[in-house]
Amino acid sequence: ARSLLEATPRLFQVFFRLTLFLFEWSPCVHHAPARMPFTALPLAARTRFIQSCMTRQISPIRQLFLMIRFVVVLSHFDHPEVSSRWIPG
Repeated sequence: ARSLLEATPRLFQVFFRLTLFLFEWSPCVHHAPARMPFTALPLAARTRFIQSCMTRQISPIRQLFLMIRFVVVLSHFDHPEVSSRWIPG
């Protein structure tokens, strides 16, 4: 993921880091009883939160999540072991 982000314009890098920060702390806003960042939640709570982000009708949260998913998928296919299976030679 690091090489992928380094290849993007600086503005995108800043926006992506801001997106990760907002996503990390969004459970505090949307799941007020939790009052914990995303990475501190138990696995079951993280899973429920991600599922709710995928189906949520609130556009900004859904857009943040889609941007993160986009970079994760691109990073997966950018990995040498994966890309060697798709790109001959």
